[in-house]
Amino acid sequence: MVHTGIPAGIVLNIFMLVSTWYACYLYFSTIDLVPIPVESLYEIGFVVLGRKSIFMISIILTLASSCLIMIYFIVFGDTFSSIVRDLFYYNLSSEEQTSIFTTRLFYVIAIGIFLTPVILRKEMKEMKFVSYTFFTAILLFMLIFTIELLRGNTVNPDEDHKYF
Repeated sequence: MVHTGIPAGIVLNIFMLVSTWYACYLYFSTIDLVPIPVESLYEIGFVVLGRKSIFMISIILTLASSCLIMIYFIVFGDTFSSIVRDLFYYNLSSEEQTSIFTTRLFYVIAIGIFLTPVILRKEMKEMKFVSYTFFTAILLFMLIFTIELLRGNTVNPDEDHKYF
């Protein structure tokens, strides 16, 4: 929304909502149309297109998930570095005086190290604690973001691209 504005951002969000809803509708309709009982995209692909579809679906899902994870890591790194800079290093004036705690890279590496044990979990019951922790983290993030908005801190779009 920083680059497109609020009206265009809302329109894009509504478009994504509708396209996601339609994709789910198509998925469930396809499950009903397949002549044998199926439970996943891979099984639907195998029934409809054969063995090669399993590889195609795997590649598509891997690429989409990897890009989405990169976006989350970038947003998390930028947000936390900004919060730490505003709370603890507000007197730094130039780029040469930055601390390791005010860089995106530090927080991207930290979240990667933190998430590694979570990714390696094998049983769903182990994930219960993780889901509660992530839900709490999301609520905390929304609270901090709302406080920053109420304080009047705005994002400068030109500053966001200095790391690229």
